[in-house]
Amino acid sequence: MLAANPAREAYWRAHLNEIPWKLDWEAQRITLEALRSVCIHRQWIAHAIHIRTNHVHAVVAGEIAPERILTAFKAYGTRAFRRAYALSPSAYHALHAG
Repeated sequence: MLAANPAREAYWRAHLNEIPWKLDWEAQRITLEALRSVCIHRQWIAHAIHIRTNHVHAVVAGEIAPERILTAFKAYGTRAFRRAYALSPSAYHALHAG
């Protein structure tokens, strides 16, 4: 683990395109359901999916490039947030950033 480095943190925060996201319990549930849905639809095997407050870990088997799996996950997640909150994902997270 890296030691705290305020200069490094300030540098990376200055280069963010959006405020950092923080997923509450409901947003984590929505994310999990979206990822399960894409796996079922695409017939991929989800060995493990772990939704954290600020990132996701997934172990998925599919006969496709990992980058395409990630793209599909992002697309399904975005659509799920838009349906659930009737807001853009950025607007939702701006309201719930912690």
